[in-house]
Amino acid sequence: MPRRPLIPGERHHWWPKSLSQFWTDANGKVGRIDSSGNVSPSSPTKTARISDGHNLRFGSLWDATFEHEFDRPDGAFPRLVELLRAIVNDHRGAQIPNLEYRAHTCADSDLESLVECLVSLVVRSPRFRQGVVSFVGSVRTNVGKTEYGQLTAANLQQVYRTLAGHLSPRGKFAIIWSSQREFVYGDGLYSNLYVTSQNLMNARALVPITPSIAALFARPMEYMVESRLASIEADDDLITLINTTTQIYSGDCLFFRTEQPALSEHFRRAEYLRYSDKDPVEQLVPQIPGVKSRRLVFD
Repeated sequence: MPRRPLIPGERHHWWPKSLSQFWTDANGKVGRIDSSGNVSPSSPTKTARISDGHNLRFGSLWDATFEHEFDRPDGAFPRLVELLRAIVNDHRGAQIPNLEYRAHTCADSDLESLVECLVSLVVRSPRFRQGVVSFVGSVRTNVGKTEYGQLTAANLQQVYRTLAGHLSPRGKFAIIWSSQREFVYGDGLYSNLYVTSQNLMNARALVPITPSIAALFARPMEYMVESRLASIEADDDLITLINTTTQIYSGDCLFFRTEQPALSEHFRRAEYLRYSDKDPVEQLVPQIPGVKSRRLVFD
């Protein structure tokens, strides 16, 4: 994508407007609630932003921004939502019972775009940024605030470029949709990607795309190649699991359209938590049609 000029102090969206627009209510606002229970609706233009989030500022000729590196996935979100809605409509028309998968054909280019969009959201999230900050602190001591910002931005750029270099339509995709309750979004997203990740081998990510559609991506160690994508209508328990997971992995704020979430004890701690040895999302992966075991397979 064309490079952008660096604008000092520019507020970059870690949840792009092209996606958050699908979370607006009848008044054009996205509901936002913090860990203390304070509600502050805002427009997609003014929500989920961070100052200098994707800027590399050194006070020299080396100053630059990598905000433009997210232009392609951000531009793809409207079409991606349209595609996922078509998949849901196809599933709904087939009248398949809840918790039963329906396989779909999908172009490799669409699947690669889906992976790119999911990875971009995970890497830009405040949770991932906090992981980078912790990593910087573990390898460098007595780092000043300015250098912390420089190192954090540089590591974010590097890990995104590394993961983006391994994008492909490989893996399994589960489109989880709801016809009743709504999903919530957060400043933390479930994934097993870290600042030290070098590729997407054995990667997992669970991301709410719209209030009624979530996407689970996994690249298991063994799976049948076809079909790559399947959809499933969530029952109340699965919706609760996904929303609980979002609260566990978020640390500061949640977003919603019309159904304000009841805050869990995990989210009220205002920390970026994660599942330990009992990961219910990981247990969803073997249920996707075509996933076998964790032994290595090449496709």
